[in-house]
Amino acid sequence: MAKTLLPSLLTLLFLVSCGTRKADDLCKTFFEPYPDLISGRVVVAVHEPFLDGMALYREGEYQQALDLIRPYSFMKAANKASHLYVANCYLALGQPYDAELHLDHLRNTNLKDYADPVQWYTVICWLCSGQNDRALTGARGIATGRRHTYQKEAKDLVKALEALGK
Repeated sequence: MAKTLLPSLLTLLFLVSCGTRKADDLCKTFFEPYPDLISGRVVVAVHEPFLDGMALYREGEYQQALDLIRPYSFMKAANKASHLYVANCYLALGQPYDAELHLDHLRNTNLKDYADPVQWYTVICWLCSGQNDRALTGARGIATGRRHTYQKEAKDLVKALEALGK
């Protein structure tokens, strides 16, 4: 019995790892860091850590950027958009659960300008954490709903996830 069970287990492990690999590939394909819309602003002392962090973010130095922007994001006078950049740093570093927590902080503000990016990057968090069913539902909502900044990307993600499920 053990001789017949071992090949079955090895096959199952291989299939699971292939599925995970494909999902990881989708994460890498669909995650693109949010553009830097902050740099170039007038430096006010209280926002200096954010702007310094954004210079690192722009260079792809996500851990160093995170080290500056994350503490700043919790300051009372912080630009609330900093949470979006913290979330993107976490996504770039492969930490989608931490990214989602920062998106929740931004979702709970009254900054309507960031509603689309928050919704899209939340879907990316789900995708990158292996919650493909949840990511598919979220992407479908964006793809078929009202006009959305990430509607095309969401449609492409829906197609990719549906193909992965087949």
